Amino acid sequence: MFRKNLPSLRRSRPEQATELNLTPIMNLMVVLIPLLLSVAEFTKLALLEYLPPLEPAEDAGGGKGDDEKPPDEEKKIRLNLIVNLSDEGITQISMYGKMKLGEHFYEIPANENGGYNFEVLNDSLYAIKAREVGDPIGQDSVQNELTGEWTIRNLYKAEDGDQVTITAIGKTTFQNIINVMDIVRFKEIGLKKHELFPNSMLKQWQ
Repeated sequence: MFRKNLPSLRRSRPEQATELNLTPIMNLMVVLIPLLLSVAEFTKLALLEYLPPLEPAEDAGGGKGDDEKPPDEEKKIRLNLIVNLSDEGITQISMYGKMKLGEHFYEIPANENGGYNFEVLNDSLYAIKAREVGDPIGQDSVQNELTGEWTIRNLYKAEDGDQVTITAIGKTTFQNIINVMDIVRFKEIGLKKHELFPNSMLKQWQ
């Protein structure tokens, strides 16, 4: 005689609802989060504002010849300052479109490590600002075409007295370009920053 299959008593028992115990996990997170924050390294970003000059700089060969006579002071003076990062750490500085070695075109040798001598470059630009440009003769309000913001601009006897063109050879690193763009803006003497050429423009990339 066959025995009739009866349902299991285990299946007929009601299932009990259980809650997850999240306390150990929460305690672990409370410990891990401060620990991870204490050992984490955050990337520091620095923003260097680059705005093109209000007027385009003239070409390097746009001067009135390679003689060493500066332009007539009675006429509108254009300094046409160019800083060129050349081969093997050599920095060339040109004014008034001169391309012949002399007072208005000279080279800064590389430093002892074979890199660009940024300190001497900064000193040279400070001397150029004092000798060729001089103190501001007035101020003017200028609107930035990109941002729409109005800023106060110093006026000098040279109409491009706050502008500089930066050129570099193709193998020049981007970091060196950024360093030059920062150096040409001001010279720091003690706690005071002296304005040099805040409006820089990348003219060409050879």
